[in-house]
Amino acid sequence: MSLKHRSDLVLEELRKGQSEYGGILSEVSYGGQVVTDLNCAVSSLVAIECACDQLVFSESLKRTLSRILDFVEECMDEANSGWFRFYPSKNLTPKISHQIFDCRIPDLDDTCLAYLALIKHNRLSVSEVAVFFQKVVPQLEVSRLSNDDGYWVRLGALRTWLVSSANLPHNPVDVCVNVNAAAAMALCGLRGSALFRTVCESVESATYCFLHQGVKFAEIAPYYSHPIELVYAIQRAVLYGAERLQWVLDELLESDWSTIDEGKRFSASRSLSCSSDRKIHWHAPTLQIIRKMLKHDHME
Repeated sequence: MSLKHRSDLVLEELRKGQSEYGGILSEVSYGGQVVTDLNCAVSSLVAIECACDQLVFSESLKRTLSRILDFVEECMDEANSGWFRFYPSKNLTPKISHQIFDCRIPDLDDTCLAYLALIKHNRLSVSEVAVFFQKVVPQLEVSRLSNDDGYWVRLGALRTWLVSSANLPHNPVDVCVNVNAAAAMALCGLRGSALFRTVCESVESATYCFLHQGVKFAEIAPYYSHPIELVYAIQRAVLYGAERLQWVLDELLESDWSTIDEGKRFSASRSLSCSSDRKIHWHAPTLQIIRKMLKHDHME
């Protein structure tokens, strides 16, 4: 397939999945219902996938991607510049009821994914992002373990939520969130920092416990539904400069586990992320289609 033909197909899928607000539509299932959703994470991930050398960036594709990035920027928290939320501050619809899941506070994962998308598309400088990791992120470091932390959690791992909330009494550590943080730090030239080292150590610990000690994926990744998302996140981090995690990626790909298979990998019905109690699941059909079009060669 030629680059132009692939680019035209990607543009067609982006337009199909794009909301009137610019972001990429997804679906959320809970209580037997499936509703349309619009959030920062899925839109950022689609933009990140498209920041590659497998596309010819026509003016039409640039405009479509620009609208996606505009939406991502709308998800910046109004009270904290540079922090991003799962949902935009403005009352854009459609999105899941806030009474079902409180995603109105900024979190590390959406912030890191937004940063990756905005940096890769030249909307944000690495120096601006580096300030966030130097001044804000250290406050999320695990300084002492709580009874709610799994035994795989290491001191220096990063918790998820950037501010406290009465609805979130425990601020968990998620391995995928930490991988996305490592990717953003590597992209910003912070691989030599102590924070980068401790985050990578936590990722290594979590993956080892998952692969060799029978720890369930839900324990190391409370907000991600499927282990393949950890593979994608680590591959992305290595690509952006976190070479230290290459051996972790190799172990994941070489391990004998049934969840890495062609059917589930790109299935539009496969859950991407979830609430920590696993009752609410987000699906991203457009993201999955784009991933299949820009197939991950390392997975073959």
